[in-house]
Amino acid sequence: MKIIEFLGIPRAGKTTQIKLLSKFLQNRGKKVLVLTDRERARNLFTPPTEGLAYTLLFFSQVIESYFKNKDKVDYLLIDRGIFDVVVWSDVRLHFKEITRKECESLKVIFKRFRNLIDATIYFKSFHETSIQRHTYTKHEVVDDVAMNKKWLYALSVAYKKNRKLFINCLSLDGSKSIDVLRKQIEKFILKV
Repeated sequence: MKIIEFLGIPRAGKTTQIKLLSKFLQNRGKKVLVLTDRERARNLFTPPTEGLAYTLLFFSQVIESYFKNKDKVDYLLIDRGIFDVVVWSDVRLHFKEITRKECESLKVIFKRFRNLIDATIYFKSFHETSIQRHTYTKHEVVDDVAMNKKWLYALSVAYKKNRKLFINCLSLDGSKSIDVLRKQIEKFILKV
Protein backbone atom coordinates (compact mmCIF):
# COMPACT_ATOMS: atom_id res chain seq x y z
CA MET A 1 0.00 0.00 0.00
CA LYS A 2 1.22 3.49 -0.87
CA ILE A 3 0.31 6.25 1.58
CA ILE A 4 0.10 9.77 0.24
CA GLU A 5 -0.34 12.60 2.72
CA PHE A 6 -1.81 15.95 1.68
CA LEU A 7 -0.70 18.99 3.69
CA GLY A 8 -1.52 22.69 3.69
CA ILE A 9 -3.70 25.28 5.36
CA PRO A 10 -7.49 24.87 5.21
CA ARG A 11 -9.13 25.67 1.87
CA ALA A 12 -5.88 25.30 -0.07
CA GLY A 13 -7.42 22.71 -2.42
CA LYS A 14 -6.41 19.45 -0.75
CA THR A 15 -9.84 17.82 -0.59
CA THR A 16 -10.62 18.63 -4.21
CA GLN A 17 -7.33 17.17 -5.39
CA ILE A 18 -7.71 14.08 -3.20
CA LYS A 19 -11.06 13.36 -4.86
CA LEU A 20 -9.55 13.83 -8.32
CA LEU A 21 -6.53 11.66 -7.53
CA SER A 22 -8.74 8.94 -6.08
CA LYS A 23 -10.78 8.85 -9.29
CA PHE A 24 -7.59 8.85 -11.41
CA LEU A 25 -6.15 5.89 -9.50
CA GLN A 26 -9.43 3.96 -9.50
CA ASN A 27 -9.66 4.43 -13.28
CA ARG A 28 -6.24 2.73 -13.42
CA GLY A 29 -7.65 -0.27 -11.54
CA LYS A 30 -6.29 0.63 -8.11
CA LYS A 31 -8.15 0.21 -4.82
CA VAL A 32 -8.12 3.55 -3.03
CA LEU A 33 -9.13 4.57 0.49
CA VAL A 34 -9.51 8.25 1.33
CA LEU A 35 -9.14 9.42 4.91
CA THR A 36 -10.39 12.98 5.19
CA ASP A 37 -9.73 15.39 8.02
CA ARG A 38 -13.40 16.32 8.29
CA GLU A 39 -14.52 12.70 8.54
CA ARG A 40 -12.00 12.08 11.31
CA ALA A 41 -13.06 15.25 13.12
CA ARG A 42 -16.72 14.18 12.98
CA ASN A 43 -15.80 10.86 14.63
CA LEU A 44 -14.40 12.59 17.70
CA PHE A 45 -16.35 13.57 20.80
CA THR A 46 -13.37 15.52 22.12
CA PRO A 47 -13.72 19.17 21.07
CA PRO A 48 -10.97 20.79 18.94
CA THR A 49 -10.33 23.25 21.77
CA GLU A 50 -8.87 20.40 23.87
CA GLY A 51 -5.47 20.78 22.19
CA LEU A 52 -3.50 17.80 23.46
CA ALA A 53 -6.31 15.24 23.58
CA TYR A 54 -7.73 16.32 20.23
CA THR A 55 -4.34 16.16 18.51
CA LEU A 56 -3.63 12.68 19.89
CA LEU A 57 -7.02 11.29 18.91
CA PHE A 58 -7.26 13.01 15.52
CA PHE A 59 -3.86 11.87 14.24
CA SER A 60 -3.99 8.43 15.86
CA GLN A 61 -6.84 7.63 13.47
CA VAL A 62 -4.28 7.71 10.62
CA ILE A 63 -2.24 4.96 12.23
CA GLU A 64 -5.35 2.93 12.99
CA SER A 65 -6.51 3.27 9.39
CA TYR A 66 -3.13 2.12 8.13
CA PHE A 67 -3.17 -1.10 10.16
CA LYS A 68 -6.83 -1.76 9.39
CA ASN A 69 -6.37 -1.42 5.61
CA LYS A 70 -2.72 -2.19 4.78
CA ASP A 71 -3.52 -5.44 2.95
CA LYS A 72 -6.83 -4.28 1.46
CA VAL A 73 -6.05 -1.22 -0.68
CA ASP A 74 -3.35 -0.04 -3.06
CA TYR A 75 -3.42 3.61 -1.98
CA LEU A 76 -4.36 5.41 1.21
CA LEU A 77 -4.85 9.14 0.57
CA ILE A 78 -4.77 11.17 3.77
CA ASP A 79 -5.93 14.72 4.29
CA ARG A 80 -3.72 15.77 7.23
CA GLY A 81 -1.58 12.88 8.38
CA ILE A 82 1.54 12.12 10.36
CA PHE A 83 3.63 15.07 9.14
CA ASP A 84 0.85 17.47 10.04
CA VAL A 85 1.31 16.51 13.71
CA VAL A 86 4.48 18.63 13.77
CA VAL A 87 2.74 21.62 12.19
CA TRP A 88 -0.40 21.52 14.30
CA SER A 89 1.58 20.91 17.49
CA ASP A 90 3.57 24.07 16.80
CA VAL A 91 0.35 26.01 16.25
CA ARG A 92 -1.22 24.68 19.43
CA LEU A 93 1.95 25.65 21.31
CA HIS A 94 1.84 29.12 19.75
CA PHE A 95 -1.68 29.60 21.12
CA LYS A 96 -0.69 28.11 24.50
CA GLU A 97 -3.14 25.22 24.18
CA ILE A 98 -0.31 22.80 24.97
CA THR A 99 3.00 23.18 26.77
CA ARG A 100 6.40 23.05 25.07
CA LYS A 101 6.99 19.64 26.66
CA GLU A 102 3.64 18.36 25.31
CA CYS A 103 4.47 19.79 21.88
CA GLU A 104 7.83 18.04 21.76
CA SER A 105 6.31 14.81 23.12
CA LEU A 106 3.69 14.76 20.35
CA LYS A 107 6.42 15.20 17.76
CA VAL A 108 8.51 12.37 19.22
CA ILE A 109 5.55 9.99 19.56
CA PHE A 110 4.42 10.40 15.96
CA LYS A 111 7.91 10.62 14.46
CA ARG A 112 8.28 6.85 14.52
CA PHE A 113 5.27 6.54 12.17
CA ARG A 114 6.60 8.92 9.49
CA ASN A 115 8.14 5.97 7.68
CA LEU A 116 4.62 4.80 6.83
CA ILE A 117 4.22 7.75 4.46
CA ASP A 118 5.47 7.23 0.88
CA ALA A 119 4.97 10.79 -0.36
CA THR A 120 3.65 14.17 0.73
CA ILE A 121 1.82 16.74 -1.35
CA TYR A 122 2.05 20.21 0.16
CA PHE A 123 -0.27 23.01 -0.95
CA LYS A 124 1.20 26.45 -0.37
CA SER A 125 -1.56 29.02 -0.11
CA PHE A 126 -2.14 32.50 1.26
CA HIS A 127 -4.43 32.76 4.24
CA GLU A 128 -6.40 35.51 2.48
CA THR A 129 -7.23 33.00 -0.27
CA SER A 130 -8.34 30.46 2.33
CA ILE A 131 -10.64 32.94 4.02
CA GLN A 132 -12.15 33.92 0.66
CA ARG A 133 -12.74 30.26 -0.30
CA HIS A 134 -14.24 29.61 3.11
CA THR A 135 -17.09 32.02 2.40
CA TYR A 136 -18.54 29.67 -0.21
CA THR A 137 -17.87 26.26 1.33
CA LYS A 138 -19.77 24.19 3.87
CA HIS A 139 -18.74 24.98 7.44
CA GLU A 140 -18.27 22.50 10.26
CA VAL A 141 -17.57 22.88 13.98
CA VAL A 142 -13.83 22.34 13.51
CA ASP A 143 -13.78 25.39 11.21
CA ASP A 144 -14.54 27.62 14.17
CA VAL A 145 -11.03 26.93 15.46
CA ALA A 146 -8.84 27.26 12.38
CA MET A 147 -10.67 29.55 9.98
CA ASN A 148 -9.52 32.93 11.20
CA LYS A 149 -6.55 35.12 10.29
CA LYS A 150 -4.58 34.41 13.48
CA TRP A 151 -4.79 30.62 13.11
CA LEU A 152 -4.16 30.67 9.38
CA TYR A 153 -1.12 32.89 9.81
CA ALA A 154 0.25 30.64 12.59
CA LEU A 155 -0.33 27.61 10.34
CA SER A 156 1.50 29.28 7.45
CA VAL A 157 4.48 29.99 9.70
CA ALA A 158 4.48 26.42 11.05
CA TYR A 159 4.36 24.95 7.53
CA LYS A 160 7.31 27.08 6.42
CA LYS A 161 9.28 26.11 9.52
CA ASN A 162 8.65 22.37 9.10
CA ARG A 163 8.59 22.05 5.30
CA LYS A 164 12.03 20.43 5.23
CA LEU A 165 10.65 17.43 7.14
CA PHE A 166 8.09 16.44 4.48
CA ILE A 167 9.45 13.37 2.70
CA ASN A 168 9.27 12.84 -1.05
CA CYS A 169 7.38 16.11 -1.25
CA LEU A 170 5.60 17.75 -4.16
CA SER A 171 5.09 21.43 -3.32
CA LEU A 172 2.22 23.08 -5.16
CA ASP A 173 0.93 26.62 -5.50
CA GLY A 174 -2.63 26.32 -4.17
CA SER A 175 -3.72 29.36 -6.18
CA LYS A 176 -3.19 27.53 -9.51
CA SER A 177 -6.18 26.13 -11.39
CA ILE A 178 -7.67 22.80 -10.34
CA ASP A 179 -6.69 21.25 -13.67
CA VAL A 180 -3.06 22.42 -13.52
CA LEU A 181 -2.70 21.00 -10.01
CA ARG A 182 -4.41 17.75 -10.99
CA LYS A 183 -1.95 17.16 -13.83
CA GLN A 184 1.06 17.88 -11.60
CA ILE A 185 -0.20 15.46 -8.96
CA GLU A 186 -0.98 12.68 -11.42
CA LYS A 187 2.49 12.95 -12.97
CA PHE A 188 4.09 12.89 -9.51
CA ILE A 189 2.05 9.92 -8.24
CA LEU A 190 2.99 7.76 -11.20
CA LYS A 191 6.64 8.05 -10.07
CA VAL A 192 5.98 7.25 -6.38
